[in-house]
Amino acid sequence: MTSPEKTNISKAAEQMTFAADFDHNLSDKEKRKAAVKLDKLVESILEKFPDHVYDWSHLEANKDMDEDLSLFLQVPQEDRSSVDIVVRSTLSTDGIRSREISVAESRGIIDRKRHSYYIEGGQALRFDEDFSKLDDLGFPMELSVDINRRPVGVDEIDKLAELLGSAEPFNIHN
Repeated sequence: MTSPEKTNISKAAEQMTFAADFDHNLSDKEKRKAAVKLDKLVESILEKFPDHVYDWSHLEANKDMDEDLSLFLQVPQEDRSSVDIVVRSTLSTDGIRSREISVAESRGIIDRKRHSYYIEGGQALRFDEDFSKLDDLGFPMELSVDINRRPVGVDEIDKLAELLGSAEPFNIHN
């Protein structure tokens, strides 16, 4: 493998290479298994760091939420980049549960790439954003492309879990 110094790829970006291409041949069963696994992963990570979970449900803007939990994690890298992670679980007053994990390559205060995993329609989906490729308005170009929302399988969720296993809580107030 070529070193990050020669390719300008951060160590954080290397950590996120498991989220490369989409597998276009996932069965419906595999998609459902990945959704269950992602749901359990969110729950287990929130339970692992209960003292670091922020509960936003008391805010006026969240009056339609019974639960709005966020956990901020980070995997620092030796080249001063990091993988910044947000784990989120919400429950609306009408009983709709939402679970999401976002992982972002960060260099200083700038996110370069972000992969957001969430559950929709009984499957785990990934949405990718590349902040190095912005449109004329300054938004990531992928935002306007619907093909960027693709189902992921159990293998990718397992690799995401492995990355989260090395993450530590990050205090957003520092």
